[in-house]
Amino acid sequence: MRFDFHLHTRYSDGTLSPVELLEKLKNNGVCYFAITDHDTLSAHRELETQAANSMKKFVGVEINTSENTETLHILGFGSRLLSNEVFLKQLSVLRTLRVQRAEAMVGNLQALGFEITMEDVRKKSQESIGRPHVADALKAKGIVQTREEAFRRFLLKGKPGYSPPLGPRAREAIASIADAGGVPVLAHPGIAGMGADKLVSLVDMGLKGIEAYHSCHKPSDVREYLEFARRHDLFVTCGSDYHGPDTGRQELTAYEFDEAQFFKFLEAIS
Repeated sequence: MRFDFHLHTRYSDGTLSPVELLEKLKNNGVCYFAITDHDTLSAHRELETQAANSMKKFVGVEINTSENTETLHILGFGSRLLSNEVFLKQLSVLRTLRVQRAEAMVGNLQALGFEITMEDVRKKSQESIGRPHVADALKAKGIVQTREEAFRRFLLKGKPGYSPPLGPRAREAIASIADAGGVPVLAHPGIAGMGADKLVSLVDMGLKGIEAYHSCHKPSDVREYLEFARRHDLFVTCGSDYHGPDTGRQELTAYEFDEAQFFKFLEAIS
């Protein structure tokens, strides 16, 4: 069985529609999947009647947190998220904060002399605006050739177009997912550079899972996070973090496992 529980569509910073992503997953033999767009569940609404019988779709979302100088990504999984009005309103607030951050970045870029506007950025976004849409606007203007170049030159921390994230604290994100009946999972801890002490603190906050298998994790990372999950009785998830063509994250590396390995997790989020 092939699994992928970290995927993005045009509703956030992916470049495929939900239906196009579904077709991509079918062609790659993915059996179990979750779309985890940033701060929106709209892709799941669109696909409510689309998934084929051979595939099992699970509800997911990704929330970027902000705490001091640290940004962590918390994944939330579970069908209850779709019907929790409090949680849906929280996501709407986070999308508004995303717009405010994008406006700050556009202001920074305008101060550098670039003719870029929020209208340019909005053209690249279907719902949840993020740095990649600012990057795409720069690309459309011919200022850069790729998203990666835009980040490297302007949008990474310390670069002239950067503006810090406005997301919730990790504790708040974890609690909002749990309160809505979902399962909070730490995304790509290897990218976040998470040490054992910080991971333990997240578990103390209510974290229930860890994305041990990720396209950017080395085998040694996977072993480390699997052992941490075993010691702390956490769910283990896997994800390619696929964003679609022309994003720098266009490799769909679905993971092959026996269904029994994920039975408890699948049961918890169904």
